[in-house]
Amino acid sequence: MDNAILLYNNTLNLNLKQAMNDANDVLYNMQSLKQFQWNIDQIQKMKDGAQMQVNMAALALWRNFVLSEGVYGICLFHNLIRKYYPLNDDQISKYETCKAYYISKGKEHYYLTNMNVIHRKGEEFFWGDEIKYCANPRIGNSARLELIDLYYDATSFKDCYYWRAWIFNVYRYSCYIDFLKEPIYSEFEYIAQNKFTDWSWELVQHLGGLQVKELMKNDGFFAQMGINNIRETLNHLQEIAGTSFEITEKMKNDAFSRLEQKGVALYSYLPISKEFIFQHQNELDWKVMQKNPRIQWDWELINLYLRKVKETVSEDKLGEYLFGSKAMYKAVENYLNDEILSDIEKLYNIV
Repeated sequence: MDNAILLYNNTLNLNLKQAMNDANDVLYNMQSLKQFQWNIDQIQKMKDGAQMQVNMAALALWRNFVLSEGVYGICLFHNLIRKYYPLNDDQISKYETCKAYYISKGKEHYYLTNMNVIHRKGEEFFWGDEIKYCANPRIGNSARLELIDLYYDATSFKDCYYWRAWIFNVYRYSCYIDFLKEPIYSEFEYIAQNKFTDWSWELVQHLGGLQVKELMKNDGFFAQMGINNIRETLNHLQEIAGTSFEITEKMKNDAFSRLEQKGVALYSYLPISKEFIFQHQNELDWKVMQKNPRIQWDWELINLYLRKVKETVSEDKLGEYLFGSKAMYKAVENYLNDEILSDIEKLYNIV
């Protein structure tokens, strides 16, 4: 009996000691968790502060290099956001405001120009009950002009019903399709009009001699294939065309004269360097430069572009020069987020 009581007391003492240790452990763990949470809060404050500084620096870059150019910079900024920024649902209604030429069943229609929106929301969707957004290019000439950039930048056009229906525009403008590997339908003449695809003699042979007539009018083709020897390029075209198409001496002379007059401007189709652009800024074709997917844009180049547009383009043609391009957006996309966008919208009354 005494042994049993002794054993019980020892067990009780051990349990009480263990309970005290467990309680101390709990208190210690609680204190550690509080310290850990405090550390997290401090790190978050540091991150918030750092992000605020990053946002302020990004905003300064936008203001100094783009928005300082007045309506030209604001228009370019607006178009870059509208076409390339990953718009959320609220932002869609702010930027996708190009109205279709028709209204059916009492509902307003707007056409989509933003690839991110199309991929996220689909090619057709409703905003509320009354407004319809649609990627259908069959909505008037002005819409087609805007949608050129969609075709031009498209990388997954095969998944889109409307682009299949208008595949010739994709072939004419997209610079991201390997036409030697892509199954082509029958619209070879539209590929021959493409100024920025990667041209090679293999691709010319693939298209066939019947497309030489279209190639003769394609300055982008000559820039890539014959900028140093235009007559040799014309002779090579004739060899490929064979008897299917004759390049007369008059056609050769006219093409040579046209391209020779362009001079340095023909380089606007090529992946030229920043140094070359600054050196020849008064000779280049800035409308072509805007579309060139192989220009490595940066803040200084975008600012130069805006200044050259201001100096050389009449007001009635400004819309053709301020669309912006995917290559331009790539240079500045890391300097954008919803907070920066909201600040710019308020400062410059963008929307």
